[in-house]
Amino acid sequence: MADPTPIPILQLPQASALTGAEVYPCVQGGVTKKTTITSGSGGTLQSAVFTASGTWNVPAAVSGAWATGVGGGGGGRGTAAAAAASGGGGGAGEEGTQIPLPVTPGGTVSVTIGAAGPGGVGGVNGTDGGTTIVGPYQFIGGKGSVGVTAGGSGGGAGGAVTVSGVGVLGTAEHTSYFGGSSGGATSVGASAGQNGGGSGGHLIGGVGGVGNTKAGGGGGAATVYGVGGAGGAGEANGINASATSYGAGGGGAGSNAATPRDGGNGAPGYAVIFFIA
Repeated sequence: MADPTPIPILQLPQASALTGAEVYPCVQGGVTKKTTITSGSGGTLQSAVFTASGTWNVPAAVSGAWATGVGGGGGGRGTAAAAAASGGGGGAGEEGTQIPLPVTPGGTVSVTIGAAGPGGVGGVNGTDGGTTIVGPYQFIGGKGSVGVTAGGSGGGAGGAVTVSGVGVLGTAEHTSYFGGSSGGATSVGASAGQNGGGSGGHLIGGVGGVGNTKAGGGGGAATVYGVGGAGGAGEANGINASATSYGAGGGGAGSNAATPRDGGNGAPGYAVIFFIA
């Protein structure tokens, strides 16, 4: 359900700038769409925050609305007994910010929050994060780490892919849509895990796990809301992404001599609707 607590507002159009019906382009999943909103005589800039799925009741006096959201983060990969390679970190969810939202005064907007991707248990791959949906817009979840070399890919058409090495920053799909960053890749021997991909405000994602007698796991990818979970040290489980690092990936498990280790969970998605009423 919606949490009315205000959050910082970033460069939204002023009420006085909204006149008549305006058309805004938006790229979603690689496809350009057009969104038309009709504005009225202004009002007070407000916000409705969603950390769980729910419905926004559109005020009768609304004169403009904008959607911001991120998909759920992917889970880190676990490691089977006596695994030589560590697990990769999970990818981050696709992000969108300040996208004009078509609304009907007195109507409703459905909001679905993407679930966190669970980390893999033992030698199982991490699970993809869920898709966050705000009205007509979708923010694709980050991918769970799969296989024995790569971290999880970022969500969306601009989601980054890690084949080896540190996670990679996602690419812009449009001025309002950004692909998720990828998780850090696996390591072998006694090497440290690779760091997860960064995001706006974070140079890197979750740090790679420390190598000791075994390899550390890859770190989970970051979003603008926080870094991903750290990779597990050798012989240790991956670390869960913080529940408030919305959309970030979970850390991969360290390799082990005999005991299976689990990957860390990604973080859930998130959405906020800014509106003038």
